[in-house]
Parts: sequence; C-alpha cells; structure tokens
Amino acid sequence: MRIVIGGGGVAGLEAALALRDLAGHQVGIDLVAPQRSFLDRPATVVEPFGNTAAGRFPVSDILAGSDIQHHLDAVAWIDRFHREAHTRSGRTLRYGGLLLCPGARAQPAYPHAITVSGTPQDPALAEVIADLDAGAARRVAFVVPGAGSWQLPLYELALLTAARARERGLQVALTIFTPERLPMEAFGEHAGSAASALLAGAGIELVCRAACRVPDSHSLLVDTAETTDWPRTRPHRREQPLTFDRILALPRLRGPRIRGVPAISDGFIPVDLHGRILGAKTEFAAGDATNCPVKHGSVAAQQADAAAAMLAVIAGADVRPVPFHPVARGVLLTGAESRRLSASIVGGHSVRSEFAGTGATVADKLDARYLSPRLDALRAAGRPGLSRRQISDDTGARK
Repeated sequence: MRIVIGGGGVAGLEAALALRDLAGHQVGIDLVAPQRSFLDRPATVVEPFGNTAAGRFPVSDILAGSDIQHHLDAVAWIDRFHREAHTRSGRTLRYGGLLLCPGARAQPAYPHAITVSGTPQDPALAEVIADLDAGAARRVAFVVPGAGSWQLPLYELALLTAARARERGLQVALTIFTPERLPMEAFGEHAGSAASALLAGAGIELVCRAACRVPDSHSLLVDTAETTDWPRTRPHRREQPLTFDRILALPRLRGPRIRGVPAISDGFIPVDLHGRILGAKTEFAAGDATNCPVKHGSVAAQQADAAAAMLAVIAGADVRPVPFHPVARGVLLTGAESRRLSASIVGGHSVRSEFAGTGATVADKLDARYLSPRLDALRAAGRPGLSRRQISDDTGARK
C-alpha cells in the first residue's frame, strides 16, 4: 500500500517515521516536501541575541535507514476520486492513503509592525536588538494579534530582551499586548498566573484583553477586546495612540487551501479525532494546517501519530489506534532559568496545566515521539546544519 505524506515539517516527518515503525514494510511511503532540510524553528528566537544559529537537519539524515522516498516537491491538488496527489512540478502520485501536513501560512498581521515570523537569521529582529544595544530602541511593544497562533516565541522574545537590557544596564520599557485574559492562556489558569508573575518580575508590562491596531511603525491604538462573558460588553476604543520605538507582532495564521481538500474558515482542514479529513475515507491531515485550535510542534506530532496509526490499520497492521487528545508541552526561555509548560487541551481549553522551573534547553522545546530522538541523535553526532551552498539550494527548491 502506497502512502503519500505531503509536508516535511514536524507533522510530516513524525508521521513518516511513525508509519514506518507501526506498519513496517506493509506500506511504501512517499514524502513530498520541497525542503532538503528541517529547520529547528523554536531555536530561531535566540538567534538575534548572539552567535547561536538554529540547526538545520538534512531530511536525508532524519530518514536514513527508513526506506522512505523523499520527493523535492509539494502537493498542489488532490483527486480523491482517483486517489491521486498532483504536485507543483506536474508529477502524479497514486496513493492508497494520504496524509497532508503542509503547515499553516503565516501572514503579517500589521503591515507597519515587525513580524516575528520564525524565519532563521531574521535581519529585522537582529536590527531591533542592535538598536536596543545602541540606545535607539527604549520603548518596545510586543503584540499578539489574536487567537490561532503559537505565542511562546513572542513571550520569549520579550523576556530575552529584558534580560539583555539588565545585563547591559539599559533603561527600556517593554510591554506585551494580548487579547487573552491571561498570557499563554492555552496552558490554563495556573500557567497563565505564573507567567504573569514572571513577566512582572522581569519588568515587562502586560496588557490583557487588548485588541490592537498599528496605524504606523511607531503608533499603537489599543481597544478593549470583546469578551465572551455574559453580558458581553462593547469593545472600548482608544483614539489616543501609544508611541513606541519598535512594535513587534506575531503573524496571523491561515490554512493551506489545497484544491480538492475541504476547508473551513481561514482555509484550515477539518479533521476528526483520528486526523481523518471530514467526509474522506483514506485521506488524513495533521499539524498546523488542520482546524486544531492549538498550533504547536508537540501537538502537531501527536496528531501525526494518531493519523499514522489509522493509516497503519488501513494497511493491515496489527495496531490499536488511539484518538488524538492534545497535550501541549513546551519550554519557555527566559534569559535565566527556563520553564517547562504542559497542558491537556479539551475543546481548545486547558483542563490541567503545569509551569515549573527546569534545566531544559532550546533543544528540548520539541517533544515528538519519533522525531525528537532522531534529532537528538544527530545533535550528538554533531551533524545538524548545512553548508551555505546547500542552504542556497534549499531555498531554490522551495521556489
């Protein structure tokens, strides 16, 4: 049975490794992904503060020995009737099972703000830190535009900036604006309260229930976000703008909108608890491209594992599939002792959360059953990273 997996991010690679382990050689696996390398994206947040570079792991090393065919391409559209995946290059791949993991599309939320995109060696973020060191950026705003984005990098950026300022004796005013009741609300009340105390201790002002507008690169209009409490209150609009030297914001996430695949609001793919696309039989999806409300690497990996188990069953493997019940696990970098966070998510809300001090590092930020051990082994062997020429070729492949 041929399984086509579309996407080479966390969900795609985790699914490929899981499927090989669960179904063995009862399946042939085609991984369709335009990247030659896997970027350790959570590590990009520390790059502006020093010489640390986020690791790039060659996909060939990650898949070594697994007999998985990697096609440097991308899924463009799906013919579910004939069970065919059509790629951007014009190739047609027949499949018995399909798993789409293309990720979400990040779009700038505010054209006049600096977008925290998670791209490696981001020159805009590096310039902000250089301006901070030079005393040209004394008031900095960090803005969460709305729900549906993974917010940890923005809080880390604020905490690392505050630590940098303390180390260098700089007088800065840092403010986080979020539409949520508590910071990192997906992790629940306990984690949110602990995070509020952590931010206050770092001298970072926190403004919750804030709906922001950015009319220009130095101005912020802050409205009171509409609440879901009853009775609902009308948003309060502030006409007097707040002034900042730099305004940084998370992007808004949109679904991939692949032709032939159902989509709901904002283009995300609707799936059930096993990752099966609604209305489909052997087509599945996992990761940030789906309608799962929590966008995070550990959650994407868990969703990929659930979908891979169902595909293994369809292929005839003796596997007991387990429905997807997300548990978000993350590491918050603070500039001092990192914090480990975890939360069980039900209906998009946390029902149990933890927020504790830990010795975890940036390498521990991704928690994936199959992918994380592979990355750890490559780190131990000193193999993450590619030459500049290979990185240039990789960029060309994406185009």
